[in-house]
Amino acid sequence: MISIKDLRKQPELYKKMLALKSDHADVDQLLVLDKTFRRLQTEVNHLRTERNIASEAIGLAKKLDRTLQLPLNKPVSWEIG
Repeated sequence: MISIKDLRKQPELYKKMLALKSDHADVDQLLVLDKTFRRLQTEVNHLRTERNIASEAIGLAKKLDRTLQLPLNKPVSWEIG
């Protein structure tokens, strides 16, 4: 199995190894997809953090029996799924 970390560090080596095996896998496209995945994963983690902060604030407001105004532009839970 190929380590994605190794592939990121040495894409040319993997391209050469694939060429020797007459494999036409697109290493560059794989790296683009990996970069997109990592960016989206970071965004999801950020949104989860926002959701958790809002959830904690709502829970605290309920304990204090108060109405809470959240500084959110959009519902976070809909974006996370």
